[in-house]
Amino acid sequence: MKRLSLLLALIWSSAASAGVLNVEFKFTPFTGDPATADQVQSVPGKAFVFMNGVPIADQEIREEELPVLFDEREISPSVWIPTESLGPALRKGKNTIRIEFTPDDAKVKYRAQLRWASVMDEATESSEE
Repeated sequence: MKRLSLLLALIWSSAASAGVLNVEFKFTPFTGDPATADQVQSVPGKAFVFMNGVPIADQEIREEELPVLFDEREISPSVWIPTESLGPALRKGKNTIRIEFTPDDAKVKYRAQLRWASVMDEATESSEE
């Protein structure tokens, strides 16, 4: 019985220690239809990134063809923000991120895609059957 409880304690501690290592935010302003096309056009302009109300980056976005990836129809990002690179700008607990985009041509109609992904401290395995 002691071996079983020790084994359960080891399994529980390894499962409980799996945590989030990084969160990645991906932003893309675009024209086109990602549901039907394999490529869309990015909208030129400037993106400003704020973390907890403090400006941390600005990025020029050029007009270019962007691939639409995977079955989820994910658009290749124009702005990619991995939180591990933010260092002291990232607080323990809750944080807020804001991305402001200003297109070069204010009259152009466009849509934007914001995606995020958590990078975990564990491996998962899946199979197609």
